[in-house]
Amino acid sequence: MRSAGKNGSWLLLVVLLIVAVVAGGALATVLQQFSWAGFLTYTKSFGIGDAQPVTLDLSVLRISFGFGLRINLTQVLCILAAVLIYRRFR
Repeated sequence: MRSAGKNGSWLLLVVLLIVAVVAGGALATVLQQFSWAGFLTYTKSFGIGDAQPVTLDLSVLRISFGFGLRINLTQVLCILAAVLIYRRFR
């Protein structure tokens, strides 16, 4: 059995990562206004069916599958900071 402290620890990590992704996205939006910070807003997109989702047509039922992820350098830096904070206070 896992202890309650360990479960709370994972919850803290998940919350920190979500906050880091949201804060990094917001920070990148603000930094787009400054020419000297252009490299921090570099964005890469990954996905399956990004432009055109994969479709399974069964005549009666049509199912579309797609997954997209857009991440920028500021978000990566915020995620790294969140992991370091988590490891420090764990």
